[in-house]
Order: sequence, then structure tokens, then C-alpha cells
Amino acid sequence: MTRRTRLTVAALCSLAVAPAVAVVILRMPAFGHHPLPYGDAINRDTVAQRHVTNMVTAVNFDYRAFDTLGEELMLVAAVTGTLVLLRGRRGESVSDRPAQAGDRPVCERSEAVILACRLFLPLIVTFGIYVVLHAQLTPGGGFQGG
Repeated sequence: MTRRTRLTVAALCSLAVAPAVAVVILRMPAFGHHPLPYGDAINRDTVAQRHVTNMVTAVNFDYRAFDTLGEELMLVAAVTGTLVLLRGRRGESVSDRPAQAGDRPVCERSEAVILACRLFLPLIVTFGIYVVLHAQLTPGGGFQGG
């Protein structure tokens, strides 16, 4: 696709989206005035229902617990997939033939990467636990701790 064609498509798409953007901008509530009742309900009911005074932590770990659990499940699945792809073969030793990916050999794991992972893992886990326990100090709550 030529540059001129790309610019033409971009301009047409911008023109198609512009009315929707204008409507959203014109209908936005004024700063500090929200039309949704959820924040007011959380502030009103959380102390009685969850026995906590920190609304951010209550929302992250009580009201949105299943949502957060699903996000953490996706994170665990991504980490597990990465580990499966990057792990060594079982029984791998110096005398074994190099692993193959189709018709090309797979590079060996770097000793520097292995050492860095072993050194930083305890620090990363400790920081993750800190973020989970102090979710009210971060904009996204405790999800980043995973």
C-alpha cells in the first residue's frame, strides 16, 4: 500500500470517528460530577458490609475479587506458557544433541540469564507481596502484585 493510500484511509477513518468523539466530549459530565451511583454506594455501604475503612482495598479484594482473580489467572497462564517455552529439556546434559526447532538448532540458555533470574526472583516476589498488601498506595490496586 502506498503512502498516499494509507493517508487517505486514515483521513476517511478520522472523518468517520470525529462525530462520535464530538458527542462524547459534549456529553461528558463536569469535573467532580459523576452520573453513576456506584461510588456513592461503595462509600455508603462498605464500612457496614466489609468492616473496612479503606474503600480502594475493599473494592479490589472484596467487590471485584472475581474480576481480579480472572486477571491473575490470565497472568499465571502467561507465565506458565513462557516457562514451558523457555524451559530446558528433561535429562539435558552436555553429551545430548542440541534441541531442534524444525530444521534449525535451539540456542542454549545463557548462564548470565539464569544467574540474573535466580538473583532477582526473591526481590520481585517480595515486591509483589508488598504491592498486594498495600494496594491503596497504587492507582491500580493489588493487581500489579501478581
